[in-house]
Amino acid sequence: MAGTVDALGSGVTGVEIGDPVFGPAVYRGTSAGAADQAVLNLWFPRPAGLGPVEAAALPMAVETAYRGLAALGAVSGKTVLVSGAGTTIGFAAAQIAVRLGARVITSAGKTYADRLREAGPRSSRTAKASVSG
Repeated sequence: MAGTVDALGSGVTGVEIGDPVFGPAVYRGTSAGAADQAVLNLWFPRPAGLGPVEAAALPMAVETAYRGLAALGAVSGKTVLVSGAGTTIGFAAAQIAVRLGARVITSAGKTYADRLREAGPRSSRTAKASVSG
């Protein structure tokens, strides 16, 4: 989900009314993110330049990428191939795998190859991080 904060619950910090945010929808029933208003218990600031539609797609794509990597077990020190890394899920998987300490090889069409090459060296200099969940 993505939108603008129009109310804050008691004790909520780190966000103000009017801030653009995005986050995962609580999936109950069939509506998921199809609502005019939502209550989020987890959100992220929406960066300038990232539209609400693109932002709304990120939580599910990143979670899907993470779950796929988690199914592999520990990837630190291993080589991981991300086929189709030009997709939102593939791009997220490549970045997460690098942050988890993997050597990442990607495949993508000509449209996204340069973007992946550009992300590689910058990502490889990023400090290693662990993800739990």
